[in-house]
Amino acid sequence: MVENNAALRKIREGQAITEAEIRELAEQVTEIDPAINLEELKQLSTKVDRLELIIREIIGLDEAHVEKVFTEFMQTYPHLNANQMRFLSLLKSHIKHFGSIQLEKLYENPFTSLHHDGLDGVFPEETTADALLEVLNQINLTDPEA
Repeated sequence: MVENNAALRKIREGQAITEAEIRELAEQVTEIDPAINLEELKQLSTKVDRLELIIREIIGLDEAHVEKVFTEFMQTYPHLNANQMRFLSLLKSHIKHFGSIQLEKLYENPFTSLHHDGLDGVFPEETTADALLEVLNQINLTDPEA
């Protein structure tokens, strides 16, 4: 369905969708399976407050989009060490699979396997850590300007 639906493709590519696209998507989904109610799904989700993120949790985020975002970050910070690169690799993998990341997960396994303090231990320089958090907020669609 992702390949044949413009709204789903936009969600998978990290783009915002309009209310009209959401309504159209809801109609298509309920045609396929009338038992599915997207409003109920939205109400059940405690992790996110936007339908796009709920759908992205199911379908993931486009690998090319994730690679582009992280390549830009690595070009901005070219002196990352091996541990930081491994952290970014784990992060990219998580985001490709789940479509976003809850920031508190950066202080849990597998991220704490690289340093017991997670993000703060791997990125002790505050400006680099803050820049990474800004990238993640944009990926998570929490930044209204994203």
